[in-house]
This record gives sequence, C-alpha cells and structure tokens, in this order.
Amino acid sequence: MAETFSDLLRARLDAKGWTREQFAKAAGVSASGLRKLERGGVTDARGPTVAKLAAALGMKPERVRKAIVASARAGK
Repeated sequence: MAETFSDLLRARLDAKGWTREQFAKAAGVSASGLRKLERGGVTDARGPTVAKLAAALGMKPERVRKAIVASARAGK
C-alpha cells in the first residue's frame, strides 16, 4: 500500500510531540484543511501548499504530493 499523507503526518507528530493544530500552524495551513488532506478529501494540493507542508514535515515536496494522492485514492 502506498504511503498516505496521514501516515506522514502521524509519524511527524509522534516525532515532534505536536498536535495537529501545532503542525497546521507551523505549516501555515488551516487545521480544517489539514484534516481534509488526512481524510483524502484533496486530490491535488497546490504547489505552494505542498511546499509548506513538505518544509514542516522535513521532506521533499514530491513525496508529500504522492502521499496526498495516495490518501485521495485510499479515501483516508
């Protein structure tokens, strides 16, 4: 199974000891937008959003984009 955005986020939250709200603030996105990404409600996030998420996750944007697409396919 492909790595989902929820997988990436959960690992980062555990590593940092952050809440989703703290991560959203650090990434410069809304908490509701973050939840939507986790649930697979976004099929293709915009480049600037992906870049902010990637920076906050400490990952390359392409990996984050692939995880967002995987979440949408999985309906997560």
